[in-house]
Amino acid sequence: PKGGFAYTADLVGQVGFKSSPWRVRARAGFGEGRYNTLAVSGSLTLMWHVVPQFGVGVGVNGLATIDKDSHPRETWKEQFYGGSFRTSFEHRGFMLEWVVFSAGVYGNRTPGDTPEKLAFVTNASISYLWGN
Repeated sequence: PKGGFAYTADLVGQVGFKSSPWRVRARAGFGEGRYNTLAVSGSLTLMWHVVPQFGVGVGVNGLATIDKDSHPRETWKEQFYGGSFRTSFEHRGFMLEWVVFSAGVYGNRTPGDTPEKLAFVTNASISYLWGN
């Protein structure tokens, strides 16, 4: 709702047979969030490849930021979690994934209170996939 970005470096795991159009994809990452925070992200997705290079899917995803300046008791700052619809395009080991629409709850963690509001987000990622 307030806008802004989080940049994360992710590790992607994908399970599926080459002969099957279905894939299960998991993603976990750490990076930099707005207001000098540590961003922690993750998702779990079920993808269906319409053609070998292009897929559509549904998944659950989350993003949270941690205040690094409150050492030694780091605290959660902002969080988002919800469901999503996404597309992916794979070519020569590279994958472009776009979360077209994600609806979920957004909240700011404060001591004794966790207000949550409906939020809509989108994101895009470029990954290099290796292995068979």
